[in-house]
Amino acid sequence: MPAKDAASLNPGLDRYRAIDGLRFMAAIGIVLRHYAHFSDNRIWDMLFAKSYLFVDLFFVISGFVITQAYAGAMQSSGDYRAFLQNRLARIYPLHLLMFLAFLAIDVAAWTHLYAPHAPHVYSPIQIVGNLLLVHAW
Repeated sequence: MPAKDAASLNPGLDRYRAIDGLRFMAAIGIVLRHYAHFSDNRIWDMLFAKSYLFVDLFFVISGFVITQAYAGAMQSSGDYRAFLQNRLARIYPLHLLMFLAFLAIDVAAWTHLYAPHAPHVYSPIQIVGNLLLVHAW
């Protein structure tokens, strides 16, 4: 028996391929913006001056897709709690990995092995907020 692809298991999946492509392009724009922000190359800064809008686009599209996927699935507060636990289990490992990578950069900046062009970004006080995922509050 031939293996079924994801689209045949979930017929609604095809509806979001174009949106997923746009979300992917927004994610790439976010990565490039971060590169431009931390580089000393003024051309990158000029090219990506308004690219912070990719974050808004990414979150709007992600919110739409998540809402469509879970709209009928959450009937109680227990369902919502399970959803939040699953999202945290999916997001936090990568967040923690990136946190540790940037912590290494922070340590290099604190020990003067690296001279950042924005020293306030490397403040030790931001560690707790980043670990708890509340750094944007």
